[in-house]
Amino acid sequence: MNKVYKVIRVITVAPVLALAMAGVVAWNCGGVFPSAWNLAYSMFFLGVLPLLAYPLQKYIPAYKDKGREGQRNLAIIFAAAGFTIHHESYNAYVDYKEKEADWEKRYGGDNPKGYKESLYERLKNQSERTTEYRQQNADKNKGRGAR
Repeated sequence: MNKVYKVIRVITVAPVLALAMAGVVAWNCGGVFPSAWNLAYSMFFLGVLPLLAYPLQKYIPAYKDKGREGQRNLAIIFAAAGFTIHHESYNAYVDYKEKEADWEKRYGGDNPKGYKESLYERLKNQSERTTEYRQQNADKNKGRGAR
């Protein structure tokens, strides 16, 4: 019976439940994790990192002799650190994707041929574009007389 209790105690540790829930959400709710990489780092920072507190407790001097209570306290610290790192990195990823979409909207879709020039190519071709623009405007203003 003690083995059953121990199995239940291990399974119901918060990081194990976080890992299980991340897997369930990824499986049942498509689109929550945009890629396998997002799922992997979510599982690491929300599940694996807090679990590392248990074996690492004996190597951290402040928690070495505190037993089970030290493990729990260290796990709380690791969980908070994992959540913070995950949260900040996810926010940075979302900001990056928004800026990328904005850039694509501004600079990527204006070419009618579907070819997207790089910034280097745009700068290199700027003098040609300026010359073409001036020639077009000169043709439009031919009949208006000199100014």
